[in-house]
Amino acid sequence: MKYTTRGATTRDSPYNLIYHPWGNPLWLPLDGILLFLLTSLSPENNMKLTHLLNTQASKYVSKHGSEPVAFAVHTPNWVTIPVGEGAPIFELYLRNQAGVRAFKSLNKLQIAEAYIFGNIDIGGYLIKAVSFQGELFSDRNIWIKTWRHLKPLLLGRKNCNPSWIAKHYDSNNLQLLAADSDYNTYTPGIYENDEDSLEAGAERKLEFAFRSLQLKPNDSLLEIGCGWGGFLRYAARRQVQVTGITLSQHKKQYVENLIKENHFNAQVHYHDFFSWKPSKKYDGISMMGVIEDLSDYPRVMKTI
Repeated sequence: MKYTTRGATTRDSPYNLIYHPWGNPLWLPLDGILLFLLTSLSPENNMKLTHLLNTQASKYVSKHGSEPVAFAVHTPNWVTIPVGEGAPIFELYLRNQAGVRAFKSLNKLQIAEAYIFGNIDIGGYLIKAVSFQGELFSDRNIWIKTWRHLKPLLLGRKNCNPSWIAKHYDSNNLQLLAADSDYNTYTPGIYENDEDSLEAGAERKLEFAFRSLQLKPNDSLLEIGCGWGGFLRYAARRQVQVTGITLSQHKKQYVENLIKENHFNAQVHYHDFFSWKPSKKYDGISMMGVIEDLSDYPRVMKTI
């Protein structure tokens, strides 16, 4: 499937539509056109960017013995730099100087952030572009990785986890836009064929988990990282008493409203897993898409 990652704007948009030579529109404020033209890449910078791409392509050939998949890079001043043989499978659009700087860094984090802020865009086969990024870009954020390990040692994991979780999940539940509508699951489902919906995959997964835990009416379930209450509501509807813990205030509020509206026999607590002191034993424990965020696997299993 081929598509562009950012859709068209509405007819009421205050932007002018400029069609690039490669056919993809760029929206610019009327008063920003002059600034855009003044900050376009110079021919010298275009040559540097071309040299960078050629160097990376040569490294790929040396490593794999073949040309990389064909793609194209489009600069802010409408110069197209092709890479590989044949028609491009995907295309990178460097929207401005910030996008150019991020791309020239060859750093995955900087490029990802540039994409999020709209400084880089991707057209064509997105999945292929993402799968190919490991061949061109690095992830050598040494200080970030070092601090990630040092911080919990210096400050304690209990003090680090809340801010780490909140940074990703306390986003006014924006993630629900990409989740199924029945259970709001945020982890992969179980699909039998390509035509299965998100809802079918989610329910099949939850049914599998429920059956695997051998839960029955009046049993108790501890759900570690209860998300938006997907498994909580599945189990509660089958007369299981559910206790959920989360480190996201936004999720906690969402699940509390869910419990109240549906009169579930359930409760949710804002609490860190490593400091959670349950008052009883549970008939089942679930942690879907959570253990990879806890990172201390031996301690997790010992605690459970």
